[in-house]
Amino acid sequence: MKDPISIGRMAQETGIAAHTLRIWERRYGRPKPERLESGHRRYSWSEVIRIRQAAELLAWGYRPGRLFSMDAEEWQRALEEVSAPPEAIRAVESWFEPLNAFDEPALTHLILASARSMGTVEFLDERLVPFLTEIGTRWTAGRVEIRHEHFVTAIVSRVLETLIGERSREDSNGKPIVMSTLQGEQHGLGVRMVSLLAAEQGFEVISLGTDLPAEEISRCAVERKAFAVGLSLSLASVGIDSDRRIRELRKLLPEDVHLVVGGQGVRRKRRGARRVKYFQDAAGFSLWLRKNARGLRSAI
Repeated sequence: MKDPISIGRMAQETGIAAHTLRIWERRYGRPKPERLESGHRRYSWSEVIRIRQAAELLAWGYRPGRLFSMDAEEWQRALEEVSAPPEAIRAVESWFEPLNAFDEPALTHLILASARSMGTVEFLDERLVPFLTEIGTRWTAGRVEIRHEHFVTAIVSRVLETLIGERSREDSNGKPIVMSTLQGEQHGLGVRMVSLLAAEQGFEVISLGTDLPAEEISRCAVERKAFAVGLSLSLASVGIDSDRRIRELRKLLPEDVHLVVGGQGVRRKRRGARRVKYFQDAAGFSLWLRKNARGLRSAI
């Protein structure tokens, strides 16, 4: 049994700011702390798990008021709705043994073997994304920790870079696509995933990494006469600020430059910006790329 933790440690373990935790306690009665004689809060690890689950559900679009009014059955149904499908989890179950053992060669081999036996779209939508989603689910349940997530992120980044090199087309259509994330978005795996899809269709991929102001992304697109700008939007960055930055970037880009947005964050958007294309999975983005690549090659 782990010892109870302070509100500062609770914030670190859940990603929810201490100020927000206090507001939730006052408004909704959760998280429920024990009080020391000094008045300081202490939280059990069952509360840590509960708030991790709340953080996951919030990322998928639930509201705190709705969440904390759910009974146990409703709460469980909500968690099941945002989890990877059971069949997808079974397909990658063998990947968790080397993950838990921090066995880099073994996990790299399993992921690469899967990628090389499948088409890119199927690999991303049916293997890699469910695997990453399940890691998030296991984190909320306390079955994996942040160190596991960082370990996987490093391996998957290298695997995707390897696949980009292997699957880039020699008959390039000669059109660049600038890939990045908006300012404040630190998650970079989505950028590599869409870069893989674009490289496979013959586009020149210009990856600017993560956390970049709209002005810098736009300047690169203009300087390289890009066909499109691709953004990755994670669950962690969805909100009013990201919507504003997407609209700002759209205004900065020339009319003939497409702006496309993908990633798990797209799934919880209710309304997108004008003249922006949103894709919820690799299949939709790949189809759009293929149609445009065909037209570009015929024009060369």
